[in-house]
Amino acid sequence: MKSLSPIQQAVLHHFAQFRTERFYLRELARVLAQDPGNLSRVLKSLTTKGYLEKAQEGNLTYFSLRPEENVNSFGLKIDNARLRAYLKEREPEIVKFAQNLIRTPSVSGVDPEQKIAALIYGRATQLGLYPRQVAKDRSRPNLVIDLDEKPTGSKSYFLLVGHMDTIGTGEIDNWDYYPFSGHVAGGNLYGRGAIDMKAGIACELYTLKAIKDLNLQLPVEPRILLVSNEEGGSTATPIFDLGMEHLIHEGLVEGVAAIYGYGGTYNVGIGHRGVLRMAIATKGEAVHTGSLKWQQKEKGINAVTAMAEILLALENLELPKTEHPSFVKHGNVITPGTMILHGGTAVSTVPDYCESVVDIRYLPGVEIDKVEQQVREIAEEIAKRRGVRVELRSFVNISAVSLSPSEKIVEVVSSSAEQVYGQKISARGTGPANESFMLIKRGIPTVVFGPLGNGAHADNECVNVSSLTKTIEVYLQTMSRFI
Repeated sequence: MKSLSPIQQAVLHHFAQFRTERFYLRELARVLAQDPGNLSRVLKSLTTKGYLEKAQEGNLTYFSLRPEENVNSFGLKIDNARLRAYLKEREPEIVKFAQNLIRTPSVSGVDPEQKIAALIYGRATQLGLYPRQVAKDRSRPNLVIDLDEKPTGSKSYFLLVGHMDTIGTGEIDNWDYYPFSGHVAGGNLYGRGAIDMKAGIACELYTLKAIKDLNLQLPVEPRILLVSNEEGGSTATPIFDLGMEHLIHEGLVEGVAAIYGYGGTYNVGIGHRGVLRMAIATKGEAVHTGSLKWQQKEKGINAVTAMAEILLALENLELPKTEHPSFVKHGNVITPGTMILHGGTAVSTVPDYCESVVDIRYLPGVEIDKVEQQVREIAEEIAKRRGVRVELRSFVNISAVSLSPSEKIVEVVSSSAEQVYGQKISARGTGPANESFMLIKRGIPTVVFGPLGNGAHADNECVNVSSLTKTIEVYLQTMSRFI
């Protein structure tokens, strides 16, 4: 195998996974995302070297792997039956680790990621992997996990990406099970962060463990990046400055492609909507609510009711009615008042200050600067009419991104998932945002794919237990075929 080129190795790995199948050039080119002409030359070379057999069926030429007794000598280790038997044996261990992650709260802004990072670090070490902490803030570290202590650098990195923090639980009474219990019922694992995205983290670690245990020879070098602060951090700092942005600054984010392990559906995420978040502050005049001057409208300006009028007006703001082929159902949407950061100081005082947040999600191609200007104009017009001062600032602006459906990583992940799940897999843009935009901007094509589940950012968040090993299989097949 060492004498073969990366593309030759990838082709043989693919053949080894489906030993009994015949492969036709056009279909193989689609699955491996290769130019048919170049792939034809590769197949001819592998046939000449004795790895493949060539035969005719009518007017069509097909290729197949040579008999089993010759395969083992080629060092081809990826075998579906063997892999699935291995994953089935490991499944209880994988589920238990996912449970332990859920049982370790890492709510953004409440629980620093230090504790969950230590749990992952310890488990990675036990699995024979090589983790390291990379932190701007020691209480909120990031993790870089490699297969070997000193990666050779002879292969390009293939990144498996995730985040360690979660949102809060909301009203715990609305949950069927305690959100940090890691309870398993009806084939689902419940808890905050189950799908977003602690189960994905478990899948990523055990993907590397499978590579090591099965001695899989891949054309790429796998690397896991797990970051802090994805869920937003405070409004006073850039959203990702502790996490992915810091890893980029340290020169650790390089690769030919990446999979973000956030799951939920069968779809392969090929981009996400942009996010603009704006803080709006209204400033009025305080006065005692029992005073005559307030009663007679001589003194006092209510900053809270002025804010209410602004938020209601923004709720009716018509955003551009744009469409994008990768976003089948998602469009542009504004959500005023996602947080009231401050409002009033005492029950008997006319509030002289109020601060709230507006969240805007937008498709690729939207001129978000114009939308921001519309928000400012509406707020300023109402503020002027009501006699309050208003201040607006943007504190998050995440670009909308989208990969082409014909991008190699999209086609390879989609075809791998189709083979594992036995059904058609769609590639489409997603509603929520993540750090994919940062990787894509760096020239690292990134898709989102993880275990199946429901309830991200909602009550009764859960992940389908049986999809954990299937997700690992998709990751392994993708990397074995990625050139």
